[in-house]
Amino acid sequence: MKWSFLLLFVFSGCASTGGPIPNFESVVIKRASYDFNCPEKNIKTIQFKIMEFGAKGCGKQQNYKVRCDAIGPCNANPIN
Repeated sequence: MKWSFLLLFVFSGCASTGGPIPNFESVVIKRASYDFNCPEKNIKTIQFKIMEFGAKGCGKQQNYKVRCDAIGPCNANPIN
């Protein structure tokens, strides 16, 4: 029950901006590309949990958690 409420909140929050619900993987790829100074086409991802991914490219790697605000876009934040 708790997870279904959380997912409903997250998806409704991302959709409330008037745009489509984002592809979480693409959010991670864009962030990793920036962080690694590496072309998006060279970034490979793996999904660990619903909104947690690992990214690898150009000899670097990082884990990310995607977060969506009710009034803004979704962002990928590095996990230490």
